[in-house]
Amino acid sequence: MLKSDSTPARKTPGAPDGNHPAKENKRAHVVAGFLRQIEPAGPEAEPGIRDAVSDRTPETKPDLQPAEPGSNAHPAGEIELKLLVDADRMAHFSAAPVITANARNKGTRKHLKSVYYDTPERALRRAGLSLRVRQSGSRFVQTVKTEVADDPLRRGEWEASVPSLAPDLALAMPFVPEKLRGHLDAQPLEALFTADVHRHTRIIDLPSGTVEVAFDQGELTAGDRSVPVSEIELELKSGSPSAIYEIALRLAEHGTVKPSIRSKSARGFDLAADQPPSARRPRKLRLDPSVTLDEAFATILRACFLHLLQSLPAAEDGRNPEGVHQLRVSLRRLRSALDLMRSVGALSHLDALRSEAKWLAQSLSAARFLIGLGGWIETRGWRNGVAPQDLGRLAEPAVDFARRVLAEQYAKVLKRGRRFKSLTVDELHRVRLATKRLRYLSEFLLPLYEDRKSARKFARRLAGLQEELGVFNDMAVTASLLDGLGADDRDSTIAAAAIAGWQARASIGAQPTLQDSWRDFTAARVPWSRQGEQG
Repeated sequence: MLKSDSTPARKTPGAPDGNHPAKENKRAHVVAGFLRQIEPAGPEAEPGIRDAVSDRTPETKPDLQPAEPGSNAHPAGEIELKLLVDADRMAHFSAAPVITANARNKGTRKHLKSVYYDTPERALRRAGLSLRVRQSGSRFVQTVKTEVADDPLRRGEWEASVPSLAPDLALAMPFVPEKLRGHLDAQPLEALFTADVHRHTRIIDLPSGTVEVAFDQGELTAGDRSVPVSEIELELKSGSPSAIYEIALRLAEHGTVKPSIRSKSARGFDLAADQPPSARRPRKLRLDPSVTLDEAFATILRACFLHLLQSLPAAEDGRNPEGVHQLRVSLRRLRSALDLMRSVGALSHLDALRSEAKWLAQSLSAARFLIGLGGWIETRGWRNGVAPQDLGRLAEPAVDFARRVLAEQYAKVLKRGRRFKSLTVDELHRVRLATKRLRYLSEFLLPLYEDRKSARKFARRLAGLQEELGVFNDMAVTASLLDGLGADDRDSTIAAAAIAGWQARASIGAQPTLQDSWRDFTAARVPWSRQGEQG
């Protein structure tokens, strides 16, 4: 089970206590270098960038379904990051200089009691929605929240006044998918869990933006089970999302913080079901064919960052093995995305980021790395160090870049796969590595060609080839391990011989299947070609 920030790391046998000082100092130096990239920069920091690259600030309100005429619900967008902290350190964080020096006033204090509702079959949760009614003093507010795909900070949010803690389903209906409305009419809502939270809220003004900082302490309760709440919510009110990361980074200087996008509702649902945090697979990317390369990079990196943040709770909890697996997948995807960016040229801090992503696979105590990475993505930090001769490439259509990169890697796979039937085990391993690289590139770039049938067919056949190459490689690795077993132990020798016999029979069937997969793959039209438009 992977350990959280607050849990002492397990000592590696034969190693001294703690991390190697030289390596830690080097790592700290490297991390500090790219963390500086998230500091807000003036126009002079990016000479020529406004002419070459779209400099749009992301919308602070997601493009979601509006309220129906006559409704008293008010649609809004929410851009938010949480920092999980130890309860006994909350006062220390609230007195941090970044708060006291930039707060408008001493803020407000409220006692919030919230009840979360869903159907017995959890229809709202399955649709990515949450419905709560919150009491603050004598006021009751009903809130509907939705997830926004491929963005770790954004959520849709609508609020409406109600007379009591009982929900008014009619007010929520305009924001519920139409296919779900009939189900809600037939299924009564029930209270699943409550949140009892004491909140201290302050407004922080920075040059990069205005952020509402809420210091929350309390507990979630479902039946006879409860879990504590001790977190700092950073919600953007105006300006750039980089302001959230700037405050988070400065708070991290004053104690252990753990970045999180897991909502109280998600924690409450798991508490009510008495289950560990879910471990999601990465969402399918959506890229408009007209986007620039700069915009495509931002979308790809946000998706990788989202998957990473979503995987951490399950990995830290440890009860669901899929959590650790998805964390490793998210880190591999992140490293692959950073490798993809190398194709443009010498972009800033790619090597440092890739190194830290690899290091994070062995340690979850990297809050500053996560905060810095999020800020680097939001501010398009790669622009700051791009070579002048490569600057214009960020403004080119992403489809042109995709065509070039995919064609080069596809050609490499074909070259390594020449005379496929006669390739040795080592040569097939090289084909597998090239295919794996093409698979990652395709996951990131084929969404640009999603409107073509050939894109879906090519993706399926590429996945099938990679699967068969993986099976064959596993067999080869097992065979080599068996060859290395000693012959002193008679029982081990007999077992090894039995396994080897099974492997030999399995390989007889694997060879034709592998060759068929290669034939299907090479026969598929590539979607980035002219012919792929009709295929």
